[in-house]
Amino acid sequence: DGALALPNLRPGPYTIAVSHDDFAPAESERVLVGPGATRSGVAIAMRSGAELAGRVVDERGNGLEGIPVELRTPTDRLPRMSVTTSDGSFSFRGVRGEVSVTALPYDLPPVRESLVIDAGARATVELALSSTIYTLRGRVVDERGLGVSGALLTVSPTNPQTPIQRTAKSDSDGTFSVPVLPEPPFDLSAEHPAFSPVRISEIETLDGVRVVMSAGVPFPGHVPDDWMGRS
Repeated sequence: DGALALPNLRPGPYTIAVSHDDFAPAESERVLVGPGATRSGVAIAMRSGAELAGRVVDERGNGLEGIPVELRTPTDRLPRMSVTTSDGSFSFRGVRGEVSVTALPYDLPPVRESLVIDAGARATVELALSSTIYTLRGRVVDERGLGVSGALLTVSPTNPQTPIQRTAKSDSDGTFSVPVLPEPPFDLSAEHPAFSPVRISEIETLDGVRVVMSAGVPFPGHVPDDWMGRS
């Protein structure tokens, strides 16, 4: 009859999450359980879902086995995971509404597709991985043109279908190399304790990227302790 019981809970607030193969995941409202109390009348309404079936393929359309696939919705706290079978296929049941599906290969950039699934319908999706990878190279310098060592660079593609973020640090002469990227354009950010952060958008080139960092402004101050008010 759909009834549930959760005994021996400690006092405090709870949210009850439920899942079922044929329904979209659902959660209860926040429930506060007092010491020695019993709460009743907690209702969780589940909406019927659909099956999402797909394949992960290479550039020639051949299925790829053993690729992790992630399913996310705006309301899920954690993603749902699957792994492709020998022909590259995967499936999720109980799916409804806006979802994103991402293939997460170990040695290639990921690929993502977003779609809206109606209840009762069977949706299909194909995620095509590219074996072509790129490396972004450049140099981090200060305003005098001298290399900046140890700058933390974060690079991500602007294409939402290739959701990846790579990091690297500049060498002693300021040069850097960020490998295993999908095709450009990229967004790049650079951080260093002695310099102000820098952000460069829509980088189309792969070589000779110049990142100029300006010296940061010191901000003096002190942090008092809780007891004496001293630094």
